[in-house]
Amino acid sequence: MKKTIFIAFIIACSLYFNLSPAQTGWQTQSVPLGSYSLTSVYPVNQNLCFASSEYNVSTENYYAIYKTTNSGVNWLQVSGGSGWFLRNIKFVDSLTGFACGGLNRLYMTENQYGKCVFKTTNGGLNWNVVYNIISIPGSEMELNDMYFLNSSTGWASSRDGSVMKSTNGGVNFTAYYTSPLFRKSSVSFVGPLYGWTAGDSGRIAYTINGGINWTVLNSLSASHFKSIYFVDLNTGYVCGNNGLIFKSTNGGANWTGLNSGVTANLNSVYFISADTGWAAGTNTVIKTTNGGLNWISQYSSTASLNSIRFFNSHTGWSCGGNKMLFTNSGGLVYVKEISSLTPGTFKLYNNYPNPFNPSTVISFDVPLESTVQLKVYDILGREVVTLLNKPLKPGKYEILFNASNLSSGVYFCKLIAESYSSSIQLLLLK
Repeated sequence: MKKTIFIAFIIACSLYFNLSPAQTGWQTQSVPLGSYSLTSVYPVNQNLCFASSEYNVSTENYYAIYKTTNSGVNWLQVSGGSGWFLRNIKFVDSLTGFACGGLNRLYMTENQYGKCVFKTTNGGLNWNVVYNIISIPGSEMELNDMYFLNSSTGWASSRDGSVMKSTNGGVNFTAYYTSPLFRKSSVSFVGPLYGWTAGDSGRIAYTINGGINWTVLNSLSASHFKSIYFVDLNTGYVCGNNGLIFKSTNGGANWTGLNSGVTANLNSVYFISADTGWAAGTNTVIKTTNGGLNWISQYSSTASLNSIRFFNSHTGWSCGGNKMLFTNSGGLVYVKEISSLTPGTFKLYNNYPNPFNPSTVISFDVPLESTVQLKVYDILGREVVTLLNKPLKPGKYEILFNASNLSSGVYFCKLIAESYSSSIQLLLLK
């Protein structure tokens, strides 16, 4: 009987919360792609965002760049053409941006390869190729990632094994190579001197002199790394195939493996602080709020996500293939107002069901307009995830907590608002 009631509750929950991407904190936005596939996204502010895309056949490469000025309500193509594909897009301010990619097509009877950098100085209205190399015959050399410190100085990582540096806004680049050589997928810099790059065969390298010389670490994995990002001079993260995530707290000299809770390929990682960040990949978006100790699944539907980027703790995008995802809640789970009647006091109710596997509903009252935080901690008092951190109007609310990425055990949920603080015990049984 109890089992029947539990199953009925889960079904009711699914219907009640209508578990679509929008209900998990991520909304699907419409981009006029046609046959194109999204490769990268970059928000300039909470309203202005750019995305790159590509479409490839054996004899030609095509690219398109998209722009929104209203948080993705509308996306418009602002540039497009043939001869190149684009893998990454970045902006240094609202006017100056760069996009990088390459060339891989059959030309006559030979394979033609290349690398390129596009640039805009008028907010994406016009894009020009400021740098390119073409080789017939040759090998893969496209630029998969880049970082520009300002409108003049930037770096790009290449599949030919180099990290390229420009000091004149992308017009010229100098290529620097690591020893041993490995194909580079991603690059990250903090300031003009300290940088990191990652790529094939679990390799990471770092520089302390602006990319002129690189120290290569021993391989951390046989799987390929796809994305590396450093928050500051000490703390950085790298992700890759098979759910791999590693963290460094000493400037990249040493790395510790983290349990992402997924086995999917992770293609992009981004952090807004040393503790709070996201990773996106094949059919997944995961988030941590405690420096990678725990990861919570925020999105798990069909989407080959290549890029994730946030403007602030709330506003961010993730894209790949024909999918553009947007959140204005940090990807947090959906909060439903079940009554607009004003309660007398703040109150946190016991969750139901409890024990649970893997989801449970948490209810609470808000008597006055307040910034409300709802956090989950493990039995040692370590923060596992922030479920909610936003202003709410007076009312009664429910939130669905999905703990599919957590291990069985006792957890505590804490509600914090104004001077009020209350906790309940959660029991996850798998």
